[in-house]
Amino acid sequence: MKQVFALIFAFFITIKFLCAQISNPAHWKFEAKKINDTEFDLIATVKLDSGWYIYSQFIKGDGPIPTAFVFKSNIQYVFIGKMEEASENRISEFDKIFDMQTTRFKNEVKFTQRIKLKKEFANISGTVTFFTRTDEKAIPPNEEDFHYRLKISPVFKRN
Repeated sequence: MKQVFALIFAFFITIKFLCAQISNPAHWKFEAKKINDTEFDLIATVKLDSGWYIYSQFIKGDGPIPTAFVFKSNIQYVFIGKMEEASENRISEFDKIFDMQTTRFKNEVKFTQRIKLKKEFANISGTVTFFTRTDEKAIPPNEEDFHYRLKISPVFKRN
């Protein structure tokens, strides 16, 4: 019986060690910034561990998987323009691994989508898919869910 417990213990230690080795170098934060009574900027910020990169949304051709935001359908809001990505920490160069010109980011990048609420409240959710790598290794594409709960400011009438 002791051998069975020892075997089970060794199995769980091995699984824990393997899970610890597969870490996610991308750390996401989702927040909303109010622009006016009905408009908000949805901001997705990703901080990357040292030496890691994430690719732009705007990759053309058969190369790395671009960062992609998918919003669940919702009649409570409309998009104003397209999702933008900050220019800080941007690297646009020929990528030897993919044998093509790419744009990627290091350290941190902010993605911003402006929206306009059509109703008093809005629950906005979706998923961001992204690909991370270093100069030596890569992690398969990963996903992160996001959720925003927004409310239009009440309008106060003056007497």
